Amino acid sequence: LESIRKCIQDVALPTHAHRPPGNLGEPSHGKLKAKEYLDLFTIFLPLILPEIWSTDRATDYERALLGNFYHLVASTNIIAAYSTLNSEADAYVYHYTEYRKTRAEIYAGMASKPNHHYTMHNGQLLKFWGPLSLLSKFPGEQMNGMLQGIETNRRMYDMDFTMLRQMCRVGRYNALASDGHFQSAEMKALSHLLSPNKSKSSMDTNFQSVTAEEIAKLRRKSRTISETDYNLLFKYLYEHTGLPWRHVNRIPHPPNALVLPSTIPTLTHFQHRGHKYSTKTAHDGNSAIQFYDYDPHRRTVYTGSITCIWQIALEYQGRKQLCIFILVAMDISLSSEEEENLPFHQYPRFNTRVVDGAPSEQFVVLEPSHIISHTVVYPRPTGTYGINRETKTVCLSLNRGRY
Repeated sequence: LESIRKCIQDVALPTHAHRPPGNLGEPSHGKLKAKEYLDLFTIFLPLILPEIWSTDRATDYERALLGNFYHLVASTNIIAAYSTLNSEADAYVYHYTEYRKTRAEIYAGMASKPNHHYTMHNGQLLKFWGPLSLLSKFPGEQMNGMLQGIETNRRMYDMDFTMLRQMCRVGRYNALASDGHFQSAEMKALSHLLSPNKSKSSMDTNFQSVTAEEIAKLRRKSRTISETDYNLLFKYLYEHTGLPWRHVNRIPHPPNALVLPSTIPTLTHFQHRGHKYSTKTAHDGNSAIQFYDYDPHRRTVYTGSITCIWQIALEYQGRKQLCIFILVAMDISLSSEEEENLPFHQYPRFNTRVVDGAPSEQFVVLEPSHIISHTVVYPRPTGTYGINRETKTVCLSLNRGRY
């Protein structure tokens, strides 16, 4: 239990995620909410329990517990995802059936609960409805909480229109206002009008229209970047924006040439799809991400941490827009031999990997559209999993099936 509490305390967590109580297991923290249980079983426990139950000193009973826990986490990750396939529905049935089998072996004599039977139908529901997260109880529970906080003044007969219908309208509006993809000027204006504070904090930083005066103000925040970072950024802009960029050292420049200056406006954070992403020096938890390579033929998933955020004004269709480009230090993978000795090699649906703890020297330039989600990182000391150097255990389950 102390190891679990230490993990909860020490993980680098993004600001939109919440830690379970630090005194987990004691009655004083009260009943955990459904979301806290979900995060505990899909994010925090997969970071530490395999480390405890897979050592050379682990007993057969502990290894059986790990297998049972794995099938529970695997089925939970599938059912909590925002995307699904028929093959994922079949995988859910397999893992949940195995969970129930191993549970009966480990906890012999303990009867099944009705929920154990109900959840056996989730495979069929996934194939019929698609992702079940959209049908989950979380939105309904939130609405119940809002209803309980409303003063009715004994006018229950007005609840239908003034509360339920209005709350449905609010829900539809919030869904539109929080969608990171919409670029409608009308929707943005409405969002600023109805919820100015919320719209400013959740609005995407990328692709904001900008005037010449605003660009001049932005340049005051410029910083000189290193030659290595400059060359990486220039290479990306030249190859992926479709614009005729010129290197600052390629002089003399012709009139009206699009020259990338060596001093570029920098940010410590930006908003993307409702979440804040930061540089590692600004916020360790907000900097850890999983992302796609920009090669459209491979779509390989990597993990790493954001080290720099640049904001550059680009012209599209006669309009100046501020675009975000980020420099990411890619996590260093372990050797194939070390990977094969980890429990995550045998249990891939923990959605967890172990990487080298040393600072990375491999960097890549990305745009926010390449980001899948944050990751949760747990730094581990030398000797963890028998590896004779510092490592990091990285959980990818915050993506909830968003790819």
